[in-house]
This record gives sequence, C-alpha cells and structure tokens, in this order.
Amino acid sequence: MDMDNRDRGRPYIFPPIPQSCPFTICRLSHEHNGSSEDGHAARSGWWLIREHDEYGEYPHIYAKICRITMTTNQSQSRQAAVRDGSAPVGSVGSSRSKKGNKPEPETLTGDGGEGNRHSYSEVIVLSDTGCGTEVSNDPGSHDHSHGSCLTAPAATTADDNTAERGHRRRQPAVWNLGTFLEYTLNPGGRIPYLVITTQCHYDHIMGIWKLPPPPRRYLLRQPSEPSQLLQEQSESYKNTVLEGRDGGKDSMALASFDQKHRALPQPTTTTMTTILASSRAKHSVTPYSNLQRYSLCEKLGLQAPRYAVGIWAQDMQRVVYTPPPPSPSADSGGGRDEDDDAEDGAVNISTGITILHTPGHTPDSLAWYDEGTRTLCVGDSFYLKQTGTTRSAAWGPEPPMPIMFNMDSLLASWWESAKKILDFVKQKNNVGSCEDDEEDGWVLVNTKSPFDSYASTKASSRPARVRLCAAHTTALVDAEAAICAAMSFMRRILRDEVPCKRVSDARRRGEERWLWDDDLQPNKHDRDGLGHHDEEDAGGSGRRQGKKGKVDRDEEGIDVKGPNCNIDTFGEYAYSVLAPLGVIEKGRRRIPKDEWGLAETKAAET
Repeated sequence: MDMDNRDRGRPYIFPPIPQSCPFTICRLSHEHNGSSEDGHAARSGWWLIREHDEYGEYPHIYAKICRITMTTNQSQSRQAAVRDGSAPVGSVGSSRSKKGNKPEPETLTGDGGEGNRHSYSEVIVLSDTGCGTEVSNDPGSHDHSHGSCLTAPAATTADDNTAERGHRRRQPAVWNLGTFLEYTLNPGGRIPYLVITTQCHYDHIMGIWKLPPPPRRYLLRQPSEPSQLLQEQSESYKNTVLEGRDGGKDSMALASFDQKHRALPQPTTTTMTTILASSRAKHSVTPYSNLQRYSLCEKLGLQAPRYAVGIWAQDMQRVVYTPPPPSPSADSGGGRDEDDDAEDGAVNISTGITILHTPGHTPDSLAWYDEGTRTLCVGDSFYLKQTGTTRSAAWGPEPPMPIMFNMDSLLASWWESAKKILDFVKQKNNVGSCEDDEEDGWVLVNTKSPFDSYASTKASSRPARVRLCAAHTTALVDAEAAICAAMSFMRRILRDEVPCKRVSDARRRGEERWLWDDDLQPNKHDRDGLGHHDEEDAGGSGRRQGKKGKVDRDEEGIDVKGPNCNIDTFGEYAYSVLAPLGVIEKGRRRIPKDEWGLAETKAAET
C-alpha cells in the first residue's frame, strides 16, 4: 500500500462558496511526514469547518481524509479474501456489482504507467457535526464568496481537470453539513464518514441528521437500540425533516421546500456514517431518552438525532476504520484495535488518531490526538474566549465565548482530565530530547500567527510541539501552554480571585449560572451572593476582589503570555468560565486544596 501521488503536489480549488452558505472551510495543517508512521494509509492534514448557527455556538468541525491506495495485486487479493469469506462484505471505497452483493473496488489508472491500476479505500474523519444548521441557498448571493481559504485537497479529485470542473459544480438548493461536505471535500458523496463525537451536547451531534445513515446490518446489530431505529434514521435522512423541532427559527428546517429541492445525497453502499463515542459514559447516549436529556435538546425544545454508536472507544484506543463487521465482539463494543487488522483480511484504515477519555465538562467528554499532525483536540473541555479566528469571522466578529459547565458537569473530573492531557502533551513534547543535554533547545512561537514557530538549531531536529484545537474559537495553539493557562485560570476561580457576576439565562438552560472573567468589573451585590467557603476565605475577602489583567506565569512557572508561548493574536491566553455556582463550590470541596490553594501556590512559586 502506498501514498497516492496526487496528494503530494499542486493545489486544487474549491468552487466559490456563496455568502448564503452558513459554513466556511480552511486547511489547518499537513502531515509532518509524507506518509503514516506505519506506512499503512496516506493521510491529509486537517480542515476546519466553522458553522454560523442560530444558537451563537459557532462550532468547530474538523475534517480529515484518510486513504489507502492498493495496487492491482493487492486489490485482487482483497477481492479473493471477500470471495472466500475471510473479509467482511462492503469494504470502504468499494461499489457493489449488479450481479450480487460482493464488492468490486473502485479502480483508477495510476501515474506509474499504462496498466498500473490502483484502488482506493477512503474515509473522512469528522470531529463533531455542529448544530445542524440548514438554510436555503440564496441565488442572489452566488457571486459573492466567503473570504475563507479556498484550497482544496487533491484527495477529492480523480484527474488533472478536477480543479476546472470544481468551478462548475452545481450548488445545492439547501446548505447543511451534508451538502457542504459534498460541495467541497466529498464530491458525489463517494467517501464514507467516521464521526468522532467529543461529547453528546446538541452543538456536537445535531449535524448527524444531515449525514448518510449507516447500512442496515450496522444498525440492527446494535443491541442497545430499538429495532425501528433503521426506519426512523433512513426516513429522517431521505425526507430531510427534523421531526419535533417546532417553533422559532428552528422550524424552518425543510418544511417549506418541495421534495424536488431537497439536496441531501441518497445513501449508497459507499456513503455511510459511523459514529464513535466514549465508552466511559454510554448512559449519556443510550437509551434515546437519555440522549435527549444529556444533549440539552430537552431543555432547548429540540429533538436529538437518532443514531447508533458504531465504536465505543476505550481510553487510549487507536482508531482504525473498517466496514462494520457482521458480529462484533461483546467486549469491544463494535470498535476495533490495530491488532485486529490482519485477522480477517479487511481493508482497514489506520487513522493515526488516539482517543483519550476526558470527563468533566460532560460524563462522555473525550479528546483525540492525531500523531501525524501532532494535534490534540479537547472538544469543549476548554478554549480561549476569543481568537483571531473569531474576530475575523466571515459573518462578522463573534462575541467572547466562555468555557461552559452545567449541572451534569463535575469540576473535579475536569481537573483530573486537564492534568491527564497535560502529562500526555508533555510526554509528546519531550520525545526526542536527551536527558543529558547541556543546553535545552528553545522554541519561539510567532506572536502574529499561531501557524508559525521557530526553533534553535539544537531543537529543530525534534518533533514539532503539540498543537491544540477545540470545538469552539481555538485552533492550532501551543497545547502545553494553553492547558497550563486554563488550569491557572481555574485555580484563580477556586480562590475567588476572578471577577464574577450572576447571569440571567435560566430560561435557556433551566439553571442559574455565573460568569467569571478578568474583564468584568466586580459587582458588590453579586459577590455578596457568593458567600464564603470557610472562615479562612472570609478573612481573606479583601484580596478576593479580582486580579486585574492576565497572569504572566502559572503556578508551575510556565509562561502563559509573551513571546515564548503566545498563541492568541493579541498575545494572551484569555479564558472565561460560565457555570452554575454549585459546580464551582463542589469543585472546591473535591479538588485537593494543595493543588489550588493560595498558600500552597505561593510556596510553589517561591
């Protein structure tokens, strides 16, 4: 198996994206190496899709095309494995023949000479699916495109003329995640999807409505789902009707569109969707009544999408995509590990992604790490309140966004997860360094661009530092510094050193929440409502009037702003937090005080 030559060279151009489209897309990163670490699959860099939704979430959806290229002999061996029953039917990137159900892999003439034929197995990995925004395509806006990156991946093309054909690609009658992906990364909808849900909140899963449903055998093999799920999912997909989403802007869906205008692709054997979720808190997703609650759809008057989880990912599990097997083992939950690759002859695609369980924001929160790009995505665990991306959004500057917690959140779990991913990132950053180095290599992160960094000669041979992405606002920042800054900000909240105020949004979430932000002016009336946690806190209330500005170093001595770690456009790691007061109070009781208390912190700084 080899890397496709067409992934190496010239750029391709997306067709124009009109202003009526609620999505933008730009390339984030490329692989640091030309091929995967195991030589098994060719993987492109990540693409960032941002959504302009009606709820003010502006979610980040990350996409990456993973591909395996097989020569003629490998393809024939694969087909033989299918015929003799040693490989499951319905391989990724295959099409069914007219005579039966056995797959015949797609073949293209390669660049290596006449008769050198290749078949391609591909999957598009999506990190979350956003809010499910769906709007009509305004014909009057076709001549005005977003100012976003328009470079397209070669993986979506089949010949040298694709770039020219892209400009003539027909725009859909309706824009949603499914039609946008087909218009950009997945022309014709020929590539299946693997969706990593970093948690089950509505702004991460509602876009699942817009993607093709899984095949019949895949749905029916889920023991925890009702037998009618197949019919419900397929009908929802085919009809593109969001049942139960009544009232307000959300009722627009597609009710006003005639069937002939419905733009979603029809499901095929090669266009399918596999869902990955954390195995740690299955109760958040199934049964469906739990999903309706934990997704917050119940509070917002929405109906959560119905879907079956194909991979219940274990902590530190490597993600390998394969067609859903006929009978998954009970202990694997339908997922696969790389050790399974050679057991059944299946065409498996090693994504290079590792799953980390990070409960706290929600019980089922997870993070993922992509080895090829050295990128860590932390979902909603934390994110900067503003970045250059949010200030220069195609639809106008976005308001600051706080890290949000609700009554299901556990701050003590969040804290342990933050320590876990910090240790993970430090280990990755230390790979290649020598313990007996007399002089450490330095890394300077460009204060104007989070994409560029410069290293000393000694450090330049080491792997690039891990970059961090999140499900809102934040993409490609220095991971270690960002995590340290987030933990430092939370320590200050626990010590009552951050200005705060009561937020009246009980109508939306059904709970009273408080906002902690260094840019707030302390409000005596609000602070009186906070109370004090013990006599020691009451005696020190004079110093708890809010710390002005941003801290320069965290408690471990790591710079959190300045030339050696700055990743925000304006040179700061600025966070804010929105949470029920009870969540913070419980965190104070359960997080060991020697990890956040003032006296202990001063001793550590000394």
